Amino acid sequence: MDDVDDLDDGVDPMVLGTGYALYRHGQDRLAAQITDGVRAALSEWDPGIPEGGSPGASEIRWGVAPVDLTATRFTRDWSSLIGQDHLRERFGVRVESALARHGRLPHTLLESQEYGMGKRHFARVLASLVDVKLVELIAPFPARALYDALALLDYRDILFIDEIDRIDGFGAAALTTLLEARTVQFEGEEVLASEITVIAGTVMPDALPAAVIDGFPVTDQLVPYTWEEMAKIAIELIFEHRCEELIDNTLASRIAGRVTTPAHCRRLVVAARDLIMARGECTIDDVMAMVVSVAAPG
Repeated sequence: MDDVDDLDDGVDPMVLGTGYALYRHGQDRLAAQITDGVRAALSEWDPGIPEGGSPGASEIRWGVAPVDLTATRFTRDWSSLIGQDHLRERFGVRVESALARHGRLPHTLLESQEYGMGKRHFARVLASLVDVKLVELIAPFPARALYDALALLDYRDILFIDEIDRIDGFGAAALTTLLEARTVQFEGEEVLASEITVIAGTVMPDALPAAVIDGFPVTDQLVPYTWEEMAKIAIELIFEHRCEELIDNTLASRIAGRVTTPAHCRRLVVAARDLIMARGECTIDDVMAMVVSVAAPG
């Protein structure tokens, strides 16, 4: 999401029990399990250095790498995607067409009214449905990052660029030529890119140069979520973080009533879980007062 996966707190020992005492009791055991696991992994680790020494500097990707969609938490099909019905309908046709002709999806500009609406999440769903690689960048980015991203992508793969409204002069020029001619300038040379799909996310489309906007044949907008949709998202996040024994449907609905984006909903769910684990039983009003102050968007 856009942006919501950045907020995932990974393996948290606080989810192992249903009360603070159980959490404290399980700390030592969990620490031992983690230590044993790390030792086992290190004993079997093969660094994979190629014959002849370490890889050269030109092979280092500056942190740019395809997203491991198999290890990333997100919805992988239309049936369980909450909200954005109009996008599911439109992209359902485009996905079926791409699969039938073994072609790529069209370049797409995804707009939303605020951050955290799920643009990046949607791009990951599309990559999974079409079964292609996905590389993600956040604007502004250096020339090397774009070059390395394109070097990793093949025919039909997807490049997702978030916050494209923050793109600088180089980025705007490079993106325009990429969309129009599949070429980019790098270190004085013109590089031909594979025929890929560029999906870009923005909350400020008016800030984009006309040349960039013209390069996207498809422009779609994520619409605000209804209260019912946010409640479903809250419940889904509660199960994702394995705290369904702590946060009931009433508290989930209260959380849904205070948020407008999946990203903010995730913050409140995690904050509610942590507060209840740390302080024991609380009234819903007390939890909401604490959660809203702790997890205010910023």
